[in-house]
Amino acid sequence: MSLRDPRILETYFEIQSLIYQWAHCLDQGKYSEIPDLFTDEGIYIFDENWDIRGRAQLEARYRDRAATDRVARHVSTNLIISVLNSDRASGTGTLTVYRHVGAGLGSTVPASVQDFKDIYEKSSDGRWRFAERRLTQVFALTTGPGNAR
Repeated sequence: MSLRDPRILETYFEIQSLIYQWAHCLDQGKYSEIPDLFTDEGIYIFDENWDIRGRAQLEARYRDRAATDRVARHVSTNLIISVLNSDRASGTGTLTVYRHVGAGLGSTVPASVQDFKDIYEKSSDGRWRFAERRLTQVFALTTGPGNAR
């Protein structure tokens, strides 16, 4: 399959938009919109920290998140999408997270860099959604020896 094929190109951009919508919802505090970006049985895993399965668990996770005063920006790059068929695709990329809690400005140093591996499914309403999103921490901001900036 080639990006020269208009159907593949359209799928690529629809999935790219899904990834950006997820980040936008996180960054703008639109947590109640995030579960709808996943299939009903959607899986969201972040290392050993989270293993969230299904919309009810997603809703609970982001309801808790709304109670914090965290400011964050999620920057997705290095996106590679493989269209498997008309209703299923996979993707990988890099997520750089800038994070600050409380009043004032945060640091311009990333809090973390993560790899993501996704499975996307096209729903009966024609929208692409995450069937599975797996985040793996690659770098994290620490204050230990050798990590001074």
